Amino acid sequence: MSRIVDLSYPIEPHWRHTFFNELIVHENFEYKEGDYGRYWHDAYIHINSHAFTHLDAPLHFTPGAKSLDQMPLETWAGRAVIVDLSYKKDDEGITAEDLEKQGQKIQRGDIAIMMTRFDERCSIKERRFWQHFPYMERSACEWLVGRGIKAYGVDFPPDYSTRYFVSEKPERAIPDQEEFTTHFAFLPREIGIIEYLCNLGALRRDVVQLYALPLKIIGLDGCPARVIAVED
Repeated sequence: MSRIVDLSYPIEPHWRHTFFNELIVHENFEYKEGDYGRYWHDAYIHINSHAFTHLDAPLHFTPGAKSLDQMPLETWAGRAVIVDLSYKKDDEGITAEDLEKQGQKIQRGDIAIMMTRFDERCSIKERRFWQHFPYMERSACEWLVGRGIKAYGVDFPPDYSTRYFVSEKPERAIPDQEEFTTHFAFLPREIGIIEYLCNLGALRRDVVQLYALPLKIIGLDGCPARVIAVED
């Protein structure tokens, strides 16, 4: 029997402005005359397209590039290789040498998932999560490009420059585009990005079927997603 593992964060209030979300629930309103039933329960959700566990499309980084609805659904589903990088320390870069040792199962057309289990060491609600995390170095990104992956996912803020936005004394107020290392390497090549996965430590296998489907909304550059892994 297949086993399903949820790799998604719950969406709830968060102090980061890019994670801003609001849930408004309406209930016990009467239907108009002629409608079936008498009462209804309805909700309006206001949320950033890059909040919590979410997907990035090329449009997120390049004007005029493909939005999520223009990308093949196959980008977000299929064989995924879990690369065990749980030995990486906070503030330590992930290099091509790491992937050369740990990522040999990755094949062309795979989804590559970087597992540091950082979410087990630090809550996504803590400021430290955004300031002292493992991060992807350019050499690691290019190594994955060379393997021919179709998508990539992480359980940590992938780019070193992310910390600039939450630091009280930022090293650089506005990072250069190239400092968003994973975005610069993957999105112009139409390699999908799956950000802020969690619970990867619950997986029992290093090769799974992964499903990370976005809502079918026209023109989005990103979208929160319910990401699951299926183990046979």
